[in-house]
Amino acid sequence: MAFLRRMGWFLVGVGLGTLLVIFMFGDREFKCSYFPNDRVLSDLQKKELLFSPAVECLNSCMSADTTFYTGVLNNSDVDFEFNKRGTDNMCNTYKLDYQGNNGVHSFYIKNCDSTATVMRWTLPEGVSCDCPE
Repeated sequence: MAFLRRMGWFLVGVGLGTLLVIFMFGDREFKCSYFPNDRVLSDLQKKELLFSPAVECLNSCMSADTTFYTGVLNNSDVDFEFNKRGTDNMCNTYKLDYQGNNGVHSFYIKNCDSTATVMRWTLPEGVSCDCPE
């Protein structure tokens, strides 16, 4: 009997504690990004995404929209052997490899304080557009 009474008080305490935590923290989305690849992609997702003129042409040719770039920034692999850190006005340049429907796309992104600029987009073999390099 004493055990059931203690268990009841314990469950009441757990329930009240759970309600308090839900009330204090609400519907926050917690995202853990401890691995280097995840940290780079998470940082790029927070920035305003800009495009060089050559990439603007490829965007038109390949019909790339915000949904496409959301997929790129969520599912790419960062090539850390390429990365150039702090070489241009304290901006880092990253190479992202994205496995699309028609092969691997490579994106060269310059990551600055408040913006991320897609400088170059290398298309997979067999895919071409009439855009300047």
